[in-house]
Amino acid sequence: MDASAVLHALRTHPSRGLSEEEVRHRRYKYGKNSLYRSERMHFIKFFLKELKEPLILMLLVIGLLYSVFGELIDALTIFIVISITVLAEVITEFRAKRMIARLYASDTPTCIVLRDGLLTEVSASAIVIGDILDLKPGYRVPADARLISSFSLEACDTILTGEALPVMKHAAAVSLVECPAEHRYNMVFAGSTIARGSARAVVTATGTHTQLYIVCGLLKPASEVKTPLQKYMKSLAQFLLIVALVASLSVPLLGVIMGNRNWKQLFLTGLSLGFATIPEELPMLATAALALSSYRLSGHNLLIKRLRSAEALGATTVIVCDKTGTLTCNDLQIAQIISPTGSVVNKAALYSPKPLFERFITEPDLLVSVSDLMVDWFLTSDLITQDGNVNQLLDSSCSRVIHPIDRALIKTWNLSSMLAYQPSDQGQPSIQYEIPFDNETKVSVRLITTNGNHSLYFRGSPEHVLKLTSHITIESVTEPMTFSLRQRLTKLLSETAENGLRVLGFGHATVDSAYASQFVSALTHSNLRLDLELNRLTVNFGGFIGFEDPIRPEVRSALNQCRHAGIKVIMLTGDHAATAVSVGRQIGLLSDGCMEGKDMDALSHVEISQTVERTVIFARSNPAQKLHLIEALKDSGEIVTVTGDGINDVPALRAAHVGIAMGQSGVDVVKEVSGMIMLENNFTCLITAIKEGRKLFDNLRKSICFYLACKFALVALFISTTVADLPFPLTPIQIIIMEVFMDIGASVTFLSERSEEDVMKRPPRKATQRFLDARSIIFILMGGVSLYIIVLVIYIQVIHESSLESAQTATFVAWIVGHLLLAVNMRTQRVPVLIHGLFTNKIMFVWIFSAVAFTVTAIAVPAFHRAFYMRSLSRDLYLKIFALAVGFTCWLELIKLLNHCMNRVRVHREDRQQSYYVRSDVPLMPRSVHTH
Repeated sequence: MDASAVLHALRTHPSRGLSEEEVRHRRYKYGKNSLYRSERMHFIKFFLKELKEPLILMLLVIGLLYSVFGELIDALTIFIVISITVLAEVITEFRAKRMIARLYASDTPTCIVLRDGLLTEVSASAIVIGDILDLKPGYRVPADARLISSFSLEACDTILTGEALPVMKHAAAVSLVECPAEHRYNMVFAGSTIARGSARAVVTATGTHTQLYIVCGLLKPASEVKTPLQKYMKSLAQFLLIVALVASLSVPLLGVIMGNRNWKQLFLTGLSLGFATIPEELPMLATAALALSSYRLSGHNLLIKRLRSAEALGATTVIVCDKTGTLTCNDLQIAQIISPTGSVVNKAALYSPKPLFERFITEPDLLVSVSDLMVDWFLTSDLITQDGNVNQLLDSSCSRVIHPIDRALIKTWNLSSMLAYQPSDQGQPSIQYEIPFDNETKVSVRLITTNGNHSLYFRGSPEHVLKLTSHITIESVTEPMTFSLRQRLTKLLSETAENGLRVLGFGHATVDSAYASQFVSALTHSNLRLDLELNRLTVNFGGFIGFEDPIRPEVRSALNQCRHAGIKVIMLTGDHAATAVSVGRQIGLLSDGCMEGKDMDALSHVEISQTVERTVIFARSNPAQKLHLIEALKDSGEIVTVTGDGINDVPALRAAHVGIAMGQSGVDVVKEVSGMIMLENNFTCLITAIKEGRKLFDNLRKSICFYLACKFALVALFISTTVADLPFPLTPIQIIIMEVFMDIGASVTFLSERSEEDVMKRPPRKATQRFLDARSIIFILMGGVSLYIIVLVIYIQVIHESSLESAQTATFVAWIVGHLLLAVNMRTQRVPVLIHGLFTNKIMFVWIFSAVAFTVTAIAVPAFHRAFYMRSLSRDLYLKIFALAVGFTCWLELIKLLNHCMNRVRVHREDRQQSYYVRSDVPLMPRSVHTH
């Protein structure tokens, strides 16, 4: 069946598409374009699933055993506390995973459709049968569709056929009666990716009626793979479980050895210690931290698709980013025009009508040349469709329809229409065929027919277009381009690029009907180059257009932050080398020249790593060369973050530790392979993400350090008092209540801590660095010993002066006060808390208030004395506990203050010694920012 018959059968129009009313009707009839129904996360199912976790089961078993062997009121209290603890941890993890699921759901793929005569960007799930799809390279096909027109279309059907190479597609009817899907070359299928060319297609099947569903069955979204941090937390929990079991068994065993024959007390104390030291919350902590970090990043226009990306961000040592749209605004406007004869029209003249007309009067050939150049631009732009209709593409609400370069044409429409006026008798141009731009030829070619006259229009890299052209037309006379003119144009091109302008070259050639027919039927890029070499084509040089792309005002300060954070920034662009160097100079990215992609081919990974020490600007790179650079950086031990938006960036994004797709300009396949999507093409968003990644790692490590310090102090307290043949310093009930407050402090308050002031002033952590390094272990020991001394001193003093109940109450109070002050001190590892901000973590102070309120209530209300084994204490004892707790925790602050002062002196000295360019007109860039 040919395309017109398909369109008739589906009751749709090729140039208008469906109306919105018809779309609503068909969506109601056929349903959403979805391959599966996402299962809603229900708390009851999640709760029952989590109860099967070994560590949670052990806590429940402890509660059950205590119910059997303990006093009734004790058993009831402990079982309630254990149930609340387990419920709180499950709720925390449930909320974290639901938050992650919502973030994933917000990453909905989109596509371009023709509705009511306008191209519109809609969600892929909103596609209905009969919709007209507009397909371009990098787009993911949202549904099965029949091609109605195509230009050099190639699609990757790997997900259906397993074939890695792209398949040529066309709009002609397929004659086979029973044709398998892989041989339906006039069809594109859901899940396929457009590798090359462009096309229009009408949707024939959606959702569960697509070939993808038929071949693959009921698809479900893949579950998230555990990140290295989550795996480490699980292994750490398994190790600490063994330690907890040994500790909980050793204390009763030591009691027996020391002559304690109170079996029931020994057994219940061992159970309580097991409850307090089993690290059931550690795996949950990692998930909660990653979820919270992902949620925060979403508020900064960064969508996390894979948790491992959020984890790796903080360790980034090298950022490889594109120039256009990331470092610049991607808001192009014409800044310079170079005519075929080498005449230059600068920005000042372009936007001032009087000087421009004066030049046209004195230089009549310039008017014709500029007019022809504007025609070349228009006919090679996205502003003209196959049938010559230009109005439907002017809808600026659809960001993916019009190329940024062609948007510049809209901005200067009055100028271009004035210069490129065509009499109506010339007819309306129509596109007969198109060879899209690719990274090998650097040129796109379009065959245009107007009133039976055929012309080829070229557009692309200026040096490549200049190389293709051989003639110029002056006052309707075509003559060969002289050697001196070619040299002048080459020089002008270099000067224009050195001014930071993005330059495009244009050319055109008139062909006869026979050549046009050959072009449509079989011509490829290699054939075209051969025709040019054989002089079968006479290509006229149309001129150069230089575009100005303003630098983002915040980029310079962001790069300065990277310098202080020890992060190297590499600019990788497809523009002219001189343009890249000029932009690098403007933004503060100084480099020993610029290396072009072709120069990387002969270099090994080691040589590239050495080159990057001096050169951080790379131009004219193809996908293989970008991948070569990324792999070289990885081999040298760097943690690489790459940004990209085009299909040529896919290999590099896939190879990087963190791949970030540009949400505003990124094509579907780029978003699919990336771990993150930057919804706003802004370099500062990336710096914010790295800062958040570092904060995530720091806060999680501080949380674990506090958690382990408390566990260390608790186990050491019981072992030392047992060895000293003293009564247990805490009752089982008190141990379990303390555990509740410890868990809340570790799992909630630390994860809410803001970043330390030097988080972006220190080098990235090394990839080989352990989560709990030597510094962290010392931090744990210092905190644990401090808390242990506070509690032990109070217990020993009171046990010799008063009753056991008073001693246990004093020990409980000392523990609560001591571990609260320890938490305040452990909020930072490098900067004193008073400098960091004492009251900046509101959640921590809610936790502190709750713990103090409970302790005061349990002691002050006599009704609670029996339940929690509490007694009233003297005012002097309270003051002594508080003074001792302050003294033995604040010495940590003194050490941090000393280190902070020494670090500030060292950083100041390094800044003065390191060679930076500090003049206002020269960018800031260190000679080397290598952290390994």
